[in-house]
Amino acid sequence: MVYRQVQHLTDVLRVLEVEGLMWVKMTKVSKQALSQRLNSLPATLFALLFEQVIERLAAIRRLYFFNYALLLNPELQLIPWLVEH
Repeated sequence: MVYRQVQHLTDVLRVLEVEGLMWVKMTKVSKQALSQRLNSLPATLFALLFEQVIERLAAIRRLYFFNYALLLNPELQLIPWLVEH
């Protein structure tokens, strides 16, 4: 939900059914089932998942800005290890 910046449970259900979410393949889930699952999620597990999502968002942001920098400065392509990392 944080990763996709989805605000409503109904939207999460739609995304799960149509696209899948992170490591979960497309699946149909009831609103009650998802709500129960989220309510029973231990705080420590939520914290670990949240950290992973934040790391993934940061990586996507770095990649976006690096690609933007390549558009502005094509000579950066001469540094191949930057592209790989």
